[in-house]
Amino acid sequence: MNLLISFFVMCLASVANVPVYHIQGHVADIEDGTVLYLRLVGPPAKDIDSVVVRNGNFEYRGNAPKQPVWATLSIKGKFSSVAEVYLEKGEIRVSGKIYNTTVKGTHTNNENEVFKHMVSPMYSKRYTLVSILGENYNRGTAYRDSMNKVITNYDKQINKTELSYIKTYPKSVIALKLLEYKSAYMDGVQFNSAIALLDKSMQNREEVLRMKHYAKQLLSCSEGAVAPNFTLPSSTGDKFTLSSAKGKYVLIDFWASWCASCRNALPGVAALNKKYEKANLLILGLSLDRSDEAWRKALNQEGCTWLQVCDYDGKVARAYAVSAIPLTIIVGPDGRIVSRGLQKDALEKKLDELLKTEKQ
Repeated sequence: MNLLISFFVMCLASVANVPVYHIQGHVADIEDGTVLYLRLVGPPAKDIDSVVVRNGNFEYRGNAPKQPVWATLSIKGKFSSVAEVYLEKGEIRVSGKIYNTTVKGTHTNNENEVFKHMVSPMYSKRYTLVSILGENYNRGTAYRDSMNKVITNYDKQINKTELSYIKTYPKSVIALKLLEYKSAYMDGVQFNSAIALLDKSMQNREEVLRMKHYAKQLLSCSEGAVAPNFTLPSSTGDKFTLSSAKGKYVLIDFWASWCASCRNALPGVAALNKKYEKANLLILGLSLDRSDEAWRKALNQEGCTWLQVCDYDGKVARAYAVSAIPLTIIVGPDGRIVSRGLQKDALEKKLDELLKTEKQ
């Protein structure tokens, strides 16, 4: 920010008694003359300030928001941000090396540093474990079962650490962000319990009220609940109604053409469709695409030959509390939900159990 503009902002803030944030940074290995953007994460993402880095030094000033706002320090054309920072009243200090910075000085930024050291390394380790499994997937069922058990046990450790963080910082916006992330991996009972860990002063915040509503939705479509019925257009031009498949197991695979991880999982769904083609099972691809053209193009590209429907307006996704995809839900012959969120080996194992039991 231009020094004259910076001074003008501070003068106005002083006269109006408006709280301000002041970011001072030194990251020695940023190339001299680099333009560093202060970018709100959003949505939508938005650049609100920029400075030219001189000898690794940079500085921003601005009016502080009423609540801490998540932002990044970013370089145009670079995928990773130099640092993440929470804009709030006070002095904020950024130091370290590019893409490996420390941000301290204010309450929320200090709490975020604790999170980065307490929880973030566990995410990196889990990613490594999953990568090892993927690279050695063809070593056989015994190896996959063993590695999946390791990953499952480590997930329990991660969950325990995440909940410990929320208990320790129940008033933190970092805890709020963590809960929003965890919502995709919890059932309604678990999510309600996690929300209850937040301080009483947080319970009526807009974000928390949204979480409570989502937890209620999850409870309405958790295991054992009656699966919400729906009718959607299929790729063949017909209509499909879920209740018409009563008496069969139905595997619903929520996906979309724009979801890379969903499309990466489609060969696995195709293999399940082939394996269970004579079983009492209907596999249903349920796309969240808004564009009919994009949906049909993806179906052709991926060779999806099993039953496909599209939820153009998102009503079915909302009814099933879908917050992240890919997501699988198994509906039993009685129309009740049997499982939610299983993937890959765990999904196949569950189908084997259900269909084997049915034969007996």
